[in-house]
Amino acid sequence: MSQFQLVLAGVVGLPCLVAMAVVTAPVVAILSIAPLWLLLFRSKSGQSKATAAASAIPNQVIITGGSSGIGFCIAKECVRRGVPKITLLARNMDRLKEAQEELQALASTIKNNNNNNKNIESQIEIVSVSVSDYGALSQAAQDMKIPPTDRVVLWNCAGFAYPAEFDKVPLAKFEQLVMTNQLGTMYLVRAFLPHLQDGLIVLTSSAAGQLGVYGYTAYAPTKYAIRGFAETLHAELLRTHPHLRLQLAFPIDTDTPGYQEELKTMPAITRKLSETAGVATPDQ
Repeated sequence: MSQFQLVLAGVVGLPCLVAMAVVTAPVVAILSIAPLWLLLFRSKSGQSKATAAASAIPNQVIITGGSSGIGFCIAKECVRRGVPKITLLARNMDRLKEAQEELQALASTIKNNNNNNKNIESQIEIVSVSVSDYGALSQAAQDMKIPPTDRVVLWNCAGFAYPAEFDKVPLAKFEQLVMTNQLGTMYLVRAFLPHLQDGLIVLTSSAAGQLGVYGYTAYAPTKYAIRGFAETLHAELLRTHPHLRLQLAFPIDTDTPGYQEELKTMPAITRKLSETAGVATPDQ
């Protein structure tokens, strides 16, 4: 294109730009007044119901793996937030009783330190059950007699890992990991879903459910499975349980009693990778 053509194009295009500035811009500005007015003066009642529900304190929280580690710390946070009823599910009754006593003491301290006499003290219930036993889970869900009007958070923290190279993992561990991590998650939701109308289901995968990590050939597949289960279940719940939400957690290595067991079989390479990524505390 010659210099003359460029100048000619500029001269011809200039009136168009002026027309847009003089005519089009004011029209767009006028048409924008109504939506801007609505955005500026919309009432609080117009906020998303989902957002309001997310900020509400649930009537009760049910936590599997709640006697130690991340599950126990979640229970403590629920006590601090004033959840009326917290139920811990785990296999070991002795540890459950210890957790119950500690949580109940925390709840009493919070109530005594609160000047508001109307403050409700959290009640802690415990149930000894394995997530790999569907019959026991189903019975436990029935025995809780969850009111249909209750907003409930069902939080699954039960699970374990066995870090080792693939050919060094005992064959029995493959089945145990699938039964606890994968089927245990599915069994839990299946057992409680008929009793939940409103609230939230939180499933715990792992950072090892996002990418393959050396030494987790037996563990990672079960956590990837939870991710697939959660994404698919979420789509179904939109139709069958519109008031029940689902979330999926991907925690990194966390310094829990379970993690201390993992260190006993963890390969040196896996340990180095873990150190690089960092180890969180359960409170975090």
